[in-house]
Amino acid sequence: MRCMSEPSFYSTRDSIRRIWSDQGRNAIVIPFRRVTERVIYRGSIHTSLRFRKKSNKKESKVVSPIFPPLKIFGERYVLAARCLFLFAILAGFPFAHAVTELRTAAHESTEPKFVSVGESASKSVTGICVDIFRAIERVEPSVRFVGEQTWMPMARHETEIASGSQDVACGLIRTSDREAKFIYLEPALFTVNYMLVARSNDSVQINNWDDVRKLGVDGAVLVTAGHGPARHLGLLGGLTIDSGGKTAVSNLQKLVAGRGRFIYHRNPGITGEIRRAGFSDKVKVLPTVMHATKLYMLVGKHVPKATVSKIQSALMQLEKKGELVRLLDKWKEE
Repeated sequence: MRCMSEPSFYSTRDSIRRIWSDQGRNAIVIPFRRVTERVIYRGSIHTSLRFRKKSNKKESKVVSPIFPPLKIFGERYVLAARCLFLFAILAGFPFAHAVTELRTAAHESTEPKFVSVGESASKSVTGICVDIFRAIERVEPSVRFVGEQTWMPMARHETEIASGSQDVACGLIRTSDREAKFIYLEPALFTVNYMLVARSNDSVQINNWDDVRKLGVDGAVLVTAGHGPARHLGLLGGLTIDSGGKTAVSNLQKLVAGRGRFIYHRNPGITGEIRRAGFSDKVKVLPTVMHATKLYMLVGKHVPKATVSKIQSALMQLEKKGELVRLLDKWKEE
């Protein structure tokens, strides 16, 4: 074992120079630049410094400024207390700083999962997923999520997770394609309902997807490009789907302009999008729930199993405490 000197007091260039016997006691001599040598005695309780000048003049003793002198075994003053103190800090250092950073990103047009707030010069990202990241960190301090302040298209984010350059995504539906590439964590984060949005002056009545199919090309459904709902509608068959819009706002603009009959979007989420876009008097959310699904957190298969287990355990604790439901209720109002 080695007691390291404090760089705030002295400057050293060399490692321990020699070990020798000093009056029957083992000591370690640490050379200090130009002026001094520190002598550290083993097996004692307290601390002192002994300086040796290069001129070989009579030695002078300087008592440590950190610990008061404790005189035992006659005139022996030793550094053991300081050494033990430093050893305790160094022994605990790796564990105190063993934090695993998990790379993630904010998904565009996914409110309330990720919501942009503030002025253009100082915008930040919040939302239910950001709140879930922070909640997991409180339960499991050895895990830290980074990158949630950076926007990224969902399709690109999935590609980067699959390649190992990203680690985690929040709030994705379960699909067979994703199950082949990623690890889904249980429990589900929350459940969302998918609804249809129509123009305010549209008197159409929709009870199920057959009603939409009967409209043919006049029943074109707008969905956001690269998101799970587009793939889901494609599997249903018989629908006219337009997935050219990159954001919910762009789809709202297309709907108001008559370039589509419906928007298919989740709730919570769509009501906030309509309000922020200023279209509350131009469009309406139809009452029928077309689909309900659970959203999950997923991680790349390159993430260590121990880390995956920590995240999943934290999610289970949050669900048991009712924290996930509380966060969903908070963001339903947004």
